[in-house]
Amino acid sequence: MKKKSKGPIIKLKKLGNQKAWGTAWTEGRYSYIELDPRLGAKRFLETAIHEQAHISLPEFSEKKIDRLGKDICQTLWKLGFRRVLADPHSTPTRISK
Repeated sequence: MKKKSKGPIIKLKKLGNQKAWGTAWTEGRYSYIELDPRLGAKRFLETAIHEQAHISLPEFSEKKIDRLGKDICQTLWKLGFRRVLADPHSTPTRISK
């Protein structure tokens, strides 16, 4: 029986030297995503989707991944999804199980 994936390990890192908004790669059974925390809310969402798409769909071309990231981001943005920065010492409210 295959173990359920817990998703990628995500790190926020200034990526100015790499001239990238985000990067993604897989090593063995682990996946990693790095995102530049200086991005605006919508660009951050789009980049996160874009990098996850690279991991989930490695056979897709950069052009297809770019279009997919923009389309999904636009849909989520219209639904009201936004990046919320919480105080690092706060405990999020539990909404449901």
